[in-house]
Amino acid sequence: MKTRSIQSAVVGLMWSTQSTVQGLPNIRHWCNQEDKLPRYTWLAHDGTHFGEQEIMDQTFILRTGFVKRSGGEHGGDWTASIRALPYVSHCYVPKNGLFLFVEQKN
Repeated sequence: MKTRSIQSAVVGLMWSTQSTVQGLPNIRHWCNQEDKLPRYTWLAHDGTHFGEQEIMDQTFILRTGFVKRSGGEHGGDWTASIRALPYVSHCYVPKNGLFLFVEQKN
């Protein structure tokens, strides 16, 4: 994820669900139609200073958000939130791993 700003940080999220079958975990890094996700969408954003998105996987929902406060020597400060919620509140959700990475390009 990257904003339209010239000095934007590049932020990414990978996630994986613990499998009941031995083998390599299914790690997701992006959303596309071939992933068979029930839904992925931006809930709100302005393209530069804030955004909130929702990704529905098979057993849980990821909600991510960011806010940028402008100013300072390097263009501002970033705050991010990541929430994982059960898709159905009374169902068992396998353990999930989340991997967040941030890169600042100059």
